[in-house]
Amino acid sequence: MAVAGLFTDLCGGEAGWHATYADLKRQQEAGEFGNVSERLGVTQIADARRPLYQRWYPEKSTQLGFLESLVVAQGLEYATMDLLIERSVRNPLVLAADHHQMAPFYTLAADIPVIYLDRNYE
Repeated sequence: MAVAGLFTDLCGGEAGWHATYADLKRQQEAGEFGNVSERLGVTQIADARRPLYQRWYPEKSTQLGFLESLVVAQGLEYATMDLLIERSVRNPLVLAADHHQMAPFYTLAADIPVIYLDRNYE
C-alpha cells in the first residue's frame, strides 16, 4: 500500500515540522550526532552539489562555508522527514530520487530503509 500526503500531516502541521526540525538542529549543534560534517562528508557533498547551488545562489556559490551550511540545513530536512516517517508509518520504505549523496542524512536521526533511484546529474 502506498500513501501520499504532506509531511506536515505527520506532525500536526507546519508548526510541528518546524519544531521537529528545530529539535534536530539543536541536537546536531550539540554534537549528539557526532561531527556531522566529517562523518557524512559535507564538504564532498557541497562540492558535488555546487552546480545546483550556483543556480540557486550565484552570488554565494564560491563560499565553501556557505555551501556546507546549506548542505547541513538541507540534510536536517531529510533527517526530519525520516524521523517523521519512522514515528508515523508502520514498516516504512523510502524511495528517493534526489542526489544519492544526501542519503546519509536520512539515517541521521532514525533508521528506516531508503532505496535510491539511479539518476545522472552530470
